[in-house]
This record gives sequence, structure tokens and C-alpha cells, in this order.
Amino acid sequence: MAKSWKVDNLNTEKKFSVCAKKIVTTRIREMFSYEQTTREGIDIEAVHDMRVSARRLQTALKLSSGIFPQKKFRVYSSSVKSLLSVLGSVREKDVFIAMLEKYSSQIDTNERRALDWLLARQKALNISRRKQLIKQLDSLAQQNFRESFERFIEQS
Repeated sequence: MAKSWKVDNLNTEKKFSVCAKKIVTTRIREMFSYEQTTREGIDIEAVHDMRVSARRLQTALKLSSGIFPQKKFRVYSSSVKSLLSVLGSVREKDVFIAMLEKYSSQIDTNERRALDWLLARQKALNISRRKQLIKQLDSLAQQNFRESFERFIEQS
């Protein structure tokens, strides 16, 4: 699992809003640090790591929502929620496929044919889901989402 990034310079003496901004900014950077390996699709753990980081970001957003201008905040929060949904969809298929592959090595040839069909079907579905994930990541990149989100947090 993705290790949570340390948030630098947190101090109980500082205002909550100052600390919340640092936490949210760190979580945004943490989440996007997994973007490239998630795009590559080589290691299923990259999707998992990005998803875990996105969940941490979502939690930080929920806890600090009151300190940000709500209209724009909801747009950013909604984008994170949408990304989380697609990441979850891909991750669930990744885990299911890995389980089927492991199980496939433990059964006889006759049963394996049916399982191979199911495995091929699940892999095809996951290709579609991964394309959807890449499309969403591309959309966020075109919008300069990360930079815009960080600027919004900093300036609020």
C-alpha cells in the first residue's frame, strides 16, 4: 500500500486553515505522484497506490471543506470523486483477474478452459476501464487540474 506522505511543518500552534491547506496540498501531490505508473499499466499496484492516495485526499477535503470557497471547492472535490470511481473500477478488476490467474494454476485442464474464457472476458473489460481511466487523466492534464487545484488551495 502507498505510504502516506509526511506533511511538513504541521504545528498545533498554527491555525487550522493553515494546516489544512498544507495537508490538502501534500495529498494532491501524493496522488499525482502515481499518475505516470498508473498510466503505464504495468504494475497493478500503481492503480492501488493512486487510489489510496486519492482516498486520503478525499478525506482531507471533507474535513477541511468549510475553509474554502464552496462553489469552486465542489468542482475540485467532484473531480477527485470521479477519479476515485474510475480508479476503484480498474482496481477491482485488477484484483479479480489476479485471483482468477492464481486459481487457474490450481485446477485441471477441463475446468481451466472455462476459467480461461472468463479470464479473457475480464481482461477485455479491464482494458476498457483502463482506457476510461487514461481518458480521465488526460482530461485532468488538459485542464491543468493539479496546478489549478494547488493554486486554489494556496489562494483560499
